[in-house]
Amino acid sequence: VVAGSYAVPGGQRPLVNDAINRAASEQLSLPTVAVGRIANDRIRVSVPAMRRGQTGTVYAAVYNSQKFTRVRGGENRGRTLSNINVVKRLIALAPYAGKAQSFTFSLSDLDASSSDGVAVFVQADKVGRILSAASVVPRAIPAAQVTLSQSERRMLR
Repeated sequence: VVAGSYAVPGGQRPLVNDAINRAASEQLSLPTVAVGRIANDRIRVSVPAMRRGQTGTVYAAVYNSQKFTRVRGGENRGRTLSNINVVKRLIALAPYAGKAQSFTFSLSDLDASSSDGVAVFVQADKVGRILSAASVVPRAIPAAQVTLSQSERRMLR
């Protein structure tokens, strides 16, 4: 699905490219959500006014920027898998009716840690199209926090 509007088979490159071009040519002037850290673990979110009559929901997604999982069974048994941007929690912050809104909260309000990121987005009612989105990048994870064996390090190279 491209831009929440065009559904095409992913294996058919010409159709995918056409859908991308159609979506890019639409003159949608949607303002951007602003998200930023203001102090310690405090975050400020500003959702701009959009076109009149637009309704939806403002969401926050708390995610781990990097997660390692040691697999104990199955076809990947004994391997360590590396995943990025793993969503831990999805929280509906507020309904959206096209008017500007601001939120201030702490990472602990979202049950998040200082190494978690927070993405905020406005999703339209009915079709579910994402109208605007932004994220706060988590603080860098020091390499010392991740302990891998030599064989695991070789697999990740």
